[in-house]
Amino acid sequence: MAIPVRPVPTLQMLPRGIRFFTVISSVPIASSNDSQGNPTQWTYSLQELRKSGVGYGAWTTKGIKTWNGYNFAEDQNDGNGEQGNGVDHDGADYPTNFNMSAIPTGSTVGGVVVNAPSGTSYVQEVWILYGPNGEDGTC
Repeated sequence: MAIPVRPVPTLQMLPRGIRFFTVISSVPIASSNDSQGNPTQWTYSLQELRKSGVGYGAWTTKGIKTWNGYNFAEDQNDGNGEQGNGVDHDGADYPTNFNMSAIPTGSTVGGVVVNAPSGTSYVQEVWILYGPNGEDGTC
């Protein structure tokens, strides 16, 4: 009877599942700018959280590691037409004094850690499952 060989763990073998993070900061990605020069994508700095009690607001930072994060809702954003939040930035009704907002600093978001190929190795990054982008401006 053959004994199955277990694979040696690699960077590609990570625990699967949703983890929770807090948004520490965001940096706009200029190549995503809409026709008014406003960003529609950001790179987020995140820290992992753990549940520390029951109900709302009961989250505690887990460790000191800071992760680079990206928002699935922003993945296809390029500033042209309808963006991931459902707002058409090229539409005739889109006000010239409005712009998309990043996920607010301090928000709690769910995400998954993935390994992105980088040359001959991998870089771990977090993909936020859904981080709502607001639209802000003056009426």
